[in-house]
Amino acid sequence: MWILMQTIEKTKVQKWGNSMAVRLPKTFVSRLSLTPGKMLNMSSVKDGIVLRINKEKSFDELLAEIDPSNMPELIDWGPNVGKEIVEW
Repeated sequence: MWILMQTIEKTKVQKWGNSMAVRLPKTFVSRLSLTPGKMLNMSSVKDGIVLRINKEKSFDELLAEIDPSNMPELIDWGPNVGKEIVEW
């Protein structure tokens, strides 16, 4: 069962450097738990713009989830052959 929660609010397009910007009303920000830096996916449709929360995790978010309980086991690939080792 799908429930469409549609809220319509007006906002104005404004100049921001060389780009254009719109402000997101506090009601939208609160309802969607948006924070500064949160990535959104944006697409244009026939009569407007659609913003969706990016559900892909960033590299930093993925790294933060690593702990000893889910760290993969090291694999012994045998002795080094060639120039695999790069020393800085």
